[in-house]
Amino acid sequence: MKKIQVHPLLRELSAFFTGAGYQIYLVGGAVRDMLRGVQATDWDVATDAAPDQVAKLFKRIIPTGIEHGTVTIPFKGRMIECTTFRTEKAIPTAEGLILFHTMQQ
Repeated sequence: MKKIQVHPLLRELSAFFTGAGYQIYLVGGAVRDMLRGVQATDWDVATDAAPDQVAKLFKRIIPTGIEHGTVTIPFKGRMIECTTFRTEKAIPTAEGLILFHTMQQ
């Protein structure tokens, strides 16, 4: 089994969440890149912390997609997109699909 190296900044970021009792996972293209052996340059994370809870963990956040539970965390020269866990459901209609998002809390 291939061992994947996690960047020290990601470990440091995760300590803010886990230290406050929240879960955090690296998601998206960074996971794909790491599995392919390519250095990831764009980091996205998912957490059980709601955006207002994330805001309490950091000096500054940017509400990039707050309606979807997404904020951007400026962290030591990186911009890390953080989204609250959510479920999605698509319902077909005559006009197309209606997509519902529900944040997990």
